[in-house]
Amino acid sequence: MKKVMILGIIGLAVIFSAFQMLQKENSKREFVADDSTFKNYRDWKVIKTNTGTSPMIRDAHAAEMPDVTRYVHAKDPDVKRDANGDFPRGTVIVKESRKEDGTVEAVTAMVKRGGNFNPEHKGWEWFMLEGPSGKINRDGDMKMRGAALMDGMCNSCHAQVREKDYVFSKD
Repeated sequence: MKKVMILGIIGLAVIFSAFQMLQKENSKREFVADDSTFKNYRDWKVIKTNTGTSPMIRDAHAAEMPDVTRYVHAKDPDVKRDANGDFPRGTVIVKESRKEDGTVEAVTAMVKRGGNFNPEHKGWEWFMLEGPSGKINRDGDMKMRGAALMDGMCNSCHAQVREKDYVFSKD
């Protein structure tokens, strides 16, 4: 009976250790977006709109154009921040800037890639998309994505809301 109990305790300790290692390994993994990540973004829930000029967003998202509306879409509109106020890995937000006549001025996206990606800026990756297809835009052979997209402009602007996990539009 003692042997069985000791073996049971050892077994539980092994299972617990394996579970802890798995959790550590999962926290290092990254969510790597591709073209399919943004497909049909216009069908996602619009979580915020903003029309007209917007000094807060400076030169981005057609901020200087009075006839542009910015539509912010969330792939999972019910996504919640964790206890630290951060969004989970895999959070996808797309912003489309569109004129009154329907002309798309710009489509950008941010994805919480997580893992060891862009750790100074909480794991966010930035994208320029071909609207409304949702495909990742290209500059020659290079996809327009990354931590330093637009010479780091995305990181520096969104750092204004670091305490909100770099997200202006979702509470």
